[in-house]
Amino acid sequence: MTTLETNTASATSVNAVWPVVFREVLEIGNPLSNVSITTLWTHRKSVARKFEPHEYAVIGNLYGFEGIAPMIRNVYANPNIRYILLWGNELSGSGEALVEFMNAGVDADGRTPSGKVQIEPEISVAAIDQFRAAVKLIDLRGESAEKLREVALSLPSLPPFGTPTLFPIHKTDEAAFAYPEASPSEWSGFRVSDHSVAATWLSVLHTILRFGHIKRTKYGNTNELREILNLSAVVTDEDSYDEYLPNYLQLTHERLDAYYPQVVSSLHPEGTSYSYGQRLRDYDGMDQIQVMIDRLKQNRNSKRMFATTWRVAVDTPDTGEDVPCLTQVNGAVQDDRFFFTAHFRSQDMFGAWPLNAFAVRRLQMLIAKEADIALGSTTIITHSAHIYAWDWPRVRAMLDEYQRVKKPAAELDPRGYVVITAADGQIEARLLGYDNTVIDRLTGKSARQIGLEIVRRAWTADAGHALYLGGELEKAEIALGAGATYIQDAPLNL
Repeated sequence: MTTLETNTASATSVNAVWPVVFREVLEIGNPLSNVSITTLWTHRKSVARKFEPHEYAVIGNLYGFEGIAPMIRNVYANPNIRYILLWGNELSGSGEALVEFMNAGVDADGRTPSGKVQIEPEISVAAIDQFRAAVKLIDLRGESAEKLREVALSLPSLPPFGTPTLFPIHKTDEAAFAYPEASPSEWSGFRVSDHSVAATWLSVLHTILRFGHIKRTKYGNTNELREILNLSAVVTDEDSYDEYLPNYLQLTHERLDAYYPQVVSSLHPEGTSYSYGQRLRDYDGMDQIQVMIDRLKQNRNSKRMFATTWRVAVDTPDTGEDVPCLTQVNGAVQDDRFFFTAHFRSQDMFGAWPLNAFAVRRLQMLIAKEADIALGSTTIITHSAHIYAWDWPRVRAMLDEYQRVKKPAAELDPRGYVVITAADGQIEARLLGYDNTVIDRLTGKSARQIGLEIVRRAWTADAGHALYLGGELEKAEIALGAGATYIQDAPLNL
């Protein structure tokens, strides 16, 4: 007898409302089956179609580490489940986290050795150990869908490991989530920039935690997220063949290399509805990226370097299937460099953004290399840029540790540098490019007069640079009033 045959003699009753958490985002089959399937980032519906409903108890995604505790709750509410089959597309490291949890367990605080997973305190360590002993994890990542089905159908039937058990609902630490409502800001259109994906990510997270509006979501214990609209994140200098991977990213070169083909090639991982690369490079038989490369070679001034992943007839109807978050990419040449823009309709900025950003940059470098042109910056525009509530404490802790040393208050302003002089009752400010050519010039008698004009003419793109100029202009005005000598960047001697 296999697990997929109903054995009413050995089956225990199931909690009346099961699954007890996240029911709306799970595929529910036969609650008396021993088999559950965790599909990571591969859409659960595409996996469910490979089985008959009576052949499994439940199928669900595991997008992040926080999904393991709800998994435990649902299994305890239905102890007929004795197997977890791990299969699908690994993007966030959630599969590795589940393997570590099942193999190594947790400490007294419910945390795995790596610290990636922490189980809610309402689920005791003893209950966790019983779960690990009673439920077998079968790791089928990298195997075919046929292998998944073969294994699922061959598993021996086991009796339930106990009676249905529910755990108290986790009470969120209010201090951990007690961030103020969104700070006053523009409603839409935010911009951050830095040299690398890693450094830019810190600014992305800071911007969302400070300005993000709280919205409801069907995911997570708190059912909340913080969201800003239309965030432009610009990465200026990342070498996609020598990525900067500090510890806080929790990414490896091996993991990036495994993911890149899903974006830069037409690879279509088994069990998935699509991949970004498949949509970009095999859109009804058209390789849109190759078209972009050919166009770039033929006419570097072209404004038609565009590729899309969105198939209107397939993706627009609300069928419950996965649809692309990356919707289009655009290329353009300025100053003999190839610039690239990727548009995302929605992104989990803590869980998914770095991986997406590295892959977009790699695609840009591939195009530029094929067309023999220098690389410009990468811009990623996200319409709904959000962080789920369960990640807020981790994001805050990471920012507290790393952001203050990320970069100085001011760096080279991309719009140029300013030389200030004061003589004969006048202050003069000149904006120069980095080739030392004068771009613009202002004169006046007060710091306020020149400062307001600098703002109006948009001389600065960096807030630190603007603060610096305000201080220097005040020094120049004081020097004129006191009959003293003003020297930029030098102490004022009165």
